[in-house]
Amino acid sequence: MNKIFSTLLAAAAALLLAAPCAANISDYQTMPDLVRKIINVPEQPKGVPSPDGENLLLIHYGELFSVEELTRPTVGLAGILIDTKSNSRRPLNLARSLGVYDLDDGEKRQVTNLPEGSRLAHISWAPNGKHIAMTVYRETGLELWVADLGSLEATRLSELRLNDILGTPYVWSPDGRSLLALTVPEERTSQPEMSKHKFGPKVRDSVGTATPARTYQHLLQSGYDILLFEYLATSRISEIKLNGEYRDIGSPGLFKSISPSPDGKYLLTETIHRPYSYTFPVGRFPYSVEIVELAEGRTVRLVDDLHLASNIPTAPWGVRKGARYSAWNPAEDAELWWVESRDAGGRKKDASIRDEILSLKEPFDAEPASRLAMPDRFRALYWGREDFIVATGTAPGNGTTSAWIVKSAGENPAPQDNATGWKQFNKRQLHPMILSEHGPFKQYRLSPDEEKIYLTERDTSLTWERNVLFSLDLETGVKELVWLGNPNAKESPIQPMDKKGETWLVLSESFTSPPNYFIRKRDNTEVARVTSFVPPVPELLNVRKEHLEYQRLDGVRLAGDLYLPPGYETDNGTLPVLVWIYPREYANRDAAEKAVHTSKSFMRLGRTSRMFWPLMGYALLDSPTMPIIGSERALPNDTFLDQLSMDAQAAVDELVRIGVAAPDKIAVGGHSYGAFSTANLLAHTRLFAAGIARSGAYNRSLTPFGFQREHRTFWTEPDLYKKMSPFFYVSGMKNPVLLIHGEHDQNAGTFPEQSERLYQALVGLGKTARLVMLPHEGHSYYGKESIMHMIWEMKRWLDIHLKGETEAYAPEKE
Repeated sequence: MNKIFSTLLAAAAALLLAAPCAANISDYQTMPDLVRKIINVPEQPKGVPSPDGENLLLIHYGELFSVEELTRPTVGLAGILIDTKSNSRRPLNLARSLGVYDLDDGEKRQVTNLPEGSRLAHISWAPNGKHIAMTVYRETGLELWVADLGSLEATRLSELRLNDILGTPYVWSPDGRSLLALTVPEERTSQPEMSKHKFGPKVRDSVGTATPARTYQHLLQSGYDILLFEYLATSRISEIKLNGEYRDIGSPGLFKSISPSPDGKYLLTETIHRPYSYTFPVGRFPYSVEIVELAEGRTVRLVDDLHLASNIPTAPWGVRKGARYSAWNPAEDAELWWVESRDAGGRKKDASIRDEILSLKEPFDAEPASRLAMPDRFRALYWGREDFIVATGTAPGNGTTSAWIVKSAGENPAPQDNATGWKQFNKRQLHPMILSEHGPFKQYRLSPDEEKIYLTERDTSLTWERNVLFSLDLETGVKELVWLGNPNAKESPIQPMDKKGETWLVLSESFTSPPNYFIRKRDNTEVARVTSFVPPVPELLNVRKEHLEYQRLDGVRLAGDLYLPPGYETDNGTLPVLVWIYPREYANRDAAEKAVHTSKSFMRLGRTSRMFWPLMGYALLDSPTMPIIGSERALPNDTFLDQLSMDAQAAVDELVRIGVAAPDKIAVGGHSYGAFSTANLLAHTRLFAAGIARSGAYNRSLTPFGFQREHRTFWTEPDLYKKMSPFFYVSGMKNPVLLIHGEHDQNAGTFPEQSERLYQALVGLGKTARLVMLPHEGHSYYGKESIMHMIWEMKRWLDIHLKGETEAYAPEKE
């Protein structure tokens, strides 16, 4: 073993093995300073250009918070976890500070006067770029703050508390002079108490209509839940001016979204109403879509009133009946667009028209105009200029995407009028550069002269990827290369910096360089550096990254990124290896192989990082491609186990072939669907010496109406559900498995009971297993104590089962 590697690994091991060896089941375990440093790195600052393109807002996030933050009083209602004290959604990933960079003169400033220890969310520019709005989470509620661009001094705009339980709690008015906010009604009384209400038996009826539902969590359970949900989620629309004056608009309601028309005269509202459901979350509840006149607060048009979505077909193309995806056309003063199904939401299998796009223009008293009748299921709409609007759709049968030019209102829509210009660049997977979006309604970025749109393409090969930018002339259809990214880095153009599009704001990163913003010319030569973020953990720069390319048994190309300890060479001998997996489904082989490329992204740091494993003497094969591929004759899951096994076998064979791993010193692990797949590999193969499964689902009969991208039900495909459930094959598990789960997992299908039942089965059959339930955590883990303990448990498991260090973790003798 060479001296450099030996010295580095010995030093890292000496530091990292300083963690306590004896575990008390009631105590959180911790990790050494270097691991804590890696995990505590805040999320990378997010850059948001101002609408006028003159400034860049930089949003900075904070370090991990304590589990104590997760112990605040919460209640799960209608699929939402609500912080009852602040009357808001349970806050998790929040910003801590804001900075502004002047893209013209390079001046950097910070937003000041924010409360000490601020936790910020819902941060946005005013449409005119003169102010920045944000919400501040406080113990007693959600506050609205604004900073003007001149001074960048933040002030609380109003004493009103905002309500984000059902959606975004505010939007700017189009002129940027006021905000329309969802506020907690000032006249609201105290929270209802269960003891003061009498409720009869809980009764649920089924009238013979199929109502398939995924295994949702935090649903309404009782009459009291309904009262509490309405109390907490009800808000009032308030128009708040920048001087703090405000007026209320209309009556309080359960508003899930509000959106002003481009001319600022009208407001689109979506309002939830009874009857609710004990079976579905809030996204399936009935709601009305209305156009409200802002000046008077009166409803001028009921666009639609959607019923409880209790019987959406489980097929991939199943949708809700009624007005979907309502949005204002940004090119008109007040014109509303929406989508409606024409195949009964997917029930009419042979329908020639699947979806229709409709529009309604001020004064909203006419019948809706048909803009496009589509033979496919609506996917997205791109607009910016009224004379160039494109809709895309997905064919239910084979999943292919087509595109259509949307005709002007009043013209006879032609379903097969395919957008030939769109089609030519869609073949190369080019996509419009998006300026803003409202769900699937996306506003594309126009060139400064408004004669062209910009299109981005991710150009990939087996060894690199890069972004390419084109322009498309809307009059001539001529496509021109505008900018070409560096293949040795991950780079994305953000916006043009001059009227001719000769210089661009670019975001660039590589494995050893964090994301930074630059101003560059079209040939990618640098004009100015906007940000100068440096690697926050220099110790990781010596970790070696190798891109592996290999094939599975049927010839499908696969790849993965391998991370090795500093100074390691294969001459040093083999290493224990952790393979961290998350299989993905693909419609065909070609689509699967397009995922085969090396990532140029900066090393993942923060709470989800796995970069510490090489510093602890392990090799890490992180997220290798593990495709589950469909065909004309079969859906992907029809051969899930066979393909999963082939993917894993190919990865193991490659690790052994290059001399990094010994066949009996490789472990597999994953989170969520990766945990499910880990358990399946342990049950059906002998490829791995141990496994780690976090927050998974293992018994598919407990998710009978589908999971992941599987839309068939347990009753139509019982053999498939059984075959894919590792719970039914526990007897075949020969190698040890560590199960970790958050006690309050809110994710559909991954109830904590899934891990508890699997563990009981393992124990009952005499298998080697360990179950760790993390208090107060959900599907993902956020508390720093939880994450440190999770890493300690994983390291302990691998040390014992790959390195044979059983004595190091033996209980202390009394």
